[in-house]
Amino acid sequence: MKSSNRKGNGIGKGPLKEPAGARAPSPGRVADADGVKKVAVLRTAIDRGEYRVPAKKVADKIVKDAVRDIRSRLR
Repeated sequence: MKSSNRKGNGIGKGPLKEPAGARAPSPGRVADADGVKKVAVLRTAIDRGEYRVPAKKVADKIVKDAVRDIRSRLR
């Protein structure tokens, strides 16, 4: 696996905890094949360092979160 410079690569961390109230899928339930394929494609792109998040989406989210934070402090 190619190493990356990103934070949070999971090395040295324990297993992820399930959110409260989360249930394991029933044994008879078949996973959505399209969803499984999407995840595999995304995971491969991330592992290869080829997955890119559009800068505009990141900037928009930062601004949106900052505005929400400021508004919550004014209340």
